[in-house]
Order: sequence, then structure tokens, then C-alpha cells
Amino acid sequence: MQIVELNPPGNFDPWNPAKLKELKKIETLIPLQHGLLFDNSTIRFWEIRLKPQERIPFHKRAQRYSMTCLTNGLAISRNEDGSIRMFRFKEGEANYWDLGIDGTIADLENIGEDELVLHIIEYLPQTDNVPQNLLAS
Repeated sequence: MQIVELNPPGNFDPWNPAKLKELKKIETLIPLQHGLLFDNSTIRFWEIRLKPQERIPFHKRAQRYSMTCLTNGLAISRNEDGSIRMFRFKEGEANYWDLGIDGTIADLENIGEDELVLHIIEYLPQTDNVPQNLLAS
């Protein structure tokens, strides 16, 4: 996957006013729900399918997650810090991100000519209620 920074953090000047308004009016941050296939106490698994020009609105991105591209594609992501990045996906590529304890808020828009299909696994924070026999493994 190739990532190109289109706009640096802290600069909201080139933002579309409607997108900036959407970001500012978010009151309750919920995790992405679009395409959720599986959810338990350790992971969440999504299949994201975006047609050309389709967009997932701003949402809370996981602390730690991996993503596998099932198709080639081109997308843009706007982040809460003002940064804008373009992603060039290649079929079969897999990547891992650790966004720290707070995660981040971002959107995702398919700017390519074909449907973009991604599989995402979010690794949920570990809890103290994990059975002891699993910790000993």
C-alpha cells in the first residue's frame, strides 16, 4: 500500500466546509459499524465495500487493527488532526496500525473507478476477565 500525505496535520484550510462541519458536530464517537461481520471480547471483523465515490462518514478508528485489501483501489481519508491522506491499495496487501490508546477519528472515501473491498480486524484492549487458562498458553 502506498500512502501519500495530501495535507499535513493542523491545516484545515483546504478542507471542504461540509466535511469540516460534519467532523465538528460529532458528539458521540462510536466505532465503525459499517460491514461488521463478527464481534467478540477480543476482536471485531469487518468487510468494507465501497463503490466509486462512496464514503464512510467520520468514525472512531481502533487503537490497533490490521487491514487486508481484497481489491486494488484508491481512497482518501480525512483525519481529526486535519491531515488528509491518499491510499493506493494493492490486492492481497496486509497492513497493521497501532494508533495508541485513544485511536483516531477519520473517514474513508473511495476515489477510484472500481469497488474497493477491505477486510479489517480490530484488536480490542485486553481485559482482566480473560480466563486464567488462556493466559497460561
